[in-house]
Amino acid sequence: MAKTRILGATTAIKSVAILALLGGAPGVAIAQIAPPPSTPRTPQATPEAQNPVLPPAMRRPGATADTGPESAADQARRLFNTPARSGELPELPYEPIGKRDDAGNLIMIQDDPHYVALTVNPLLDDDAIERFRGTVAARRNRLEQGVIEHTSLMRQVLDGAINRVDVARPDTLQSAIAVVRPFQEMGSLTEDLRAEGYLTEQQWRFNWKIVGEYEQAVRAEVMRLANENDDPNGPAPMTKVTRAVLGEYLRLPLDVYNDLLGEGAGRLGDVIAAAAITDDDRAIAQDHAGAVGTASTAEARVQAMQALTGAMSPEGHKALLEAIVATR
Repeated sequence: MAKTRILGATTAIKSVAILALLGGAPGVAIAQIAPPPSTPRTPQATPEAQNPVLPPAMRRPGATADTGPESAADQARRLFNTPARSGELPELPYEPIGKRDDAGNLIMIQDDPHYVALTVNPLLDDDAIERFRGTVAARRNRLEQGVIEHTSLMRQVLDGAINRVDVARPDTLQSAIAVVRPFQEMGSLTEDLRAEGYLTEQQWRFNWKIVGEYEQAVRAEVMRLANENDDPNGPAPMTKVTRAVLGEYLRLPLDVYNDLLGEGAGRLGDVIAAAAITDDDRAIAQDHAGAVGTASTAEARVQAMQALTGAMSPEGHKALLEAIVATR
């Protein structure tokens, strides 16, 4: 069962991929209007001149290197030269992954939309998810290693890097994209499964169809709410939406990061002892250990661990996360 939450005016809301909102092609994810959460989830139009040039990994087919729309001629040439892309998808019933509550609010899924789409893809049999389990686990491991490798970026996120984005200031956007890029470049589960031969061309395309329809519904909702809740003294609606889009690329990495901290909190003494850290960092960790130990909820423990790692040097922060994995 996919985790869900209602998208309302006072809740964190999500948007479509960054390129759709920054002037490029549709991307691969949706995002929160609120800043990326610093605490764990429940167990488990931008000015034209300001569009940055984004790396190829942040574009789907249909956008050129300058993030502009693909010409009709180029699109036709690409489609002609791409194997097995011709033909219509079969008209088969399936359960949309985006639903609305009785008040008409879009209910947002907290899981990866690509994974949820697999569970309703009518071209997949009942045993498909079991077959995909290894790929899903491998993707989680890659994400965990990415989080450990880029602990400095995670710290920037927790310190408000995304909340400093302003569409009127391209430099803030470029800085935020630099934070997001390593995690965005990990691609999507749909692409992983296709690359490993688990999805046929039609299964792959149908999964993107399901995800794309969900993204379109979210885009309409996020724009509506951003405008309805516009504060004349606050950020412009497009700044809110842009922050949201960037933040989504960090939602799953932050989930993994917080999961690591929560795991480490449960055996913090062993983790500190095993960590290859300086005496100063070890003293800092030990000073914070009491607050971690007395935290009464999972959320409070993660917050205490965030304070602990935030007080350490960047090298100590990374080494502590490595020790959490090493002491499993």
